[in-house]
Amino acid sequence: MNAYAPSTERERREEKEEKKGVPARPRRHTRLLRGSSARSRPPIRRLLPAFAAFSLFAVALPTLAGDAGSGAGRGAARVPLATVNGRTIYVDEVEGALAFRIFQHELDIYSLLAAEAERRIEAEVLADAARERGLPVEALLAELEGGARGDSGSVSTVPPEEIDRYLAEHPPAPGTDPAAARERVAQYLSERGRLDRRIAGLAALREAAGARVLLAAPEPPRTDFEIGASPTRGPAAAPVEIVHFASLGSRAGARSAENLTRLFAEQPGEIRWTHVHLLGERDEAGLYAARLAVAANEAGQFWPFHDAVVVARLDPAVNFDAKRLDAIAAQVGLSARAIRDAAQGGARLAAVKADIDRANAAGIPREPGLFVNGLFVSGLLPYEELREIVRREARAASAEARRR
Repeated sequence: MNAYAPSTERERREEKEEKKGVPARPRRHTRLLRGSSARSRPPIRRLLPAFAAFSLFAVALPTLAGDAGSGAGRGAARVPLATVNGRTIYVDEVEGALAFRIFQHELDIYSLLAAEAERRIEAEVLADAARERGLPVEALLAELEGGARGDSGSVSTVPPEEIDRYLAEHPPAPGTDPAAARERVAQYLSERGRLDRRIAGLAALREAAGARVLLAAPEPPRTDFEIGASPTRGPAAAPVEIVHFASLGSRAGARSAENLTRLFAEQPGEIRWTHVHLLGERDEAGLYAARLAVAANEAGQFWPFHDAVVVARLDPAVNFDAKRLDAIAAQVGLSARAIRDAAQGGARLAAVKADIDRANAAGIPREPGLFVNGLFVSGLLPYEELREIVRREARAASAEARRR
């Protein structure tokens, strides 16, 4: 049995959620370890803590940071954060590295306010419409759910051919009583139809009332991330800098690296790619691969090791275990002693932990994740979407260079 099993059901569910583009809540990635240039970024919108006095439907989000690259903005007073021995530390000195973490909290606040706005809109639209028709709100809802007939829906109103079509697309388990299956499907389709009619009716009422949420979502920031001694490939002056937070032991991380490899080949000279180790939960394979990767990096062989590990991880015929990783390390030139030291010594473990600490500080929710010129991008995005983001960043960098 493969000691490094594929993702758990929870991890597969989280991967599907992250493909939607909404960042998950950050985790601390240290369970297994127990016993750059900074680019200019647009202003980060700030939500002040005193929310009680403002309307949900017309909110202005004040700017704490100023113009991109200036740190304080033209003519704007810098915001002091702390003082040490008479020297003032300003917010703009530290917020660049915290930009993505701050954004996640802003997104939480926005989601709460937007949800409350939707609740208020629905309640007021229903109350106004019910008053105009001389009905109680409950009667109006029943009317919406029943459609033009005023019938709230029942099992008997579901056409038999609709039940047949559903059963053809979703056949019941063998041995299921056909009559009972039809009854359950009829109940489901009746309830679904009722909810669909309610949603459509509410949407029509909202449109007639001109109801909409005016609160703007916070803008994703650009995060300053110091590359340090992390392994990097591509020219230092490349217009697109990609920092890849990934585990060499996960299939998701390998698929993400495969996409980056393809992009790197398609757009030569335009991408600078940095790898930062970030483990998943119970990621023994990722931890062992990371320790070997640190040793390979010391020997100047990180990328040959990285690329070979990615190929092996994506090959369903390969038994991806410690023996396989040792063989890859030997193939790229690591000696038996270097492999043994990487597996047992504390120096390589400390280097992996340092990477994980950097990912935690940046607020990366899980691996794989990317910073593309400082913008967070899920490593689970389809290739075509990632390619468009990279091309857009390259075009923007080229336009900026022409303006200078």
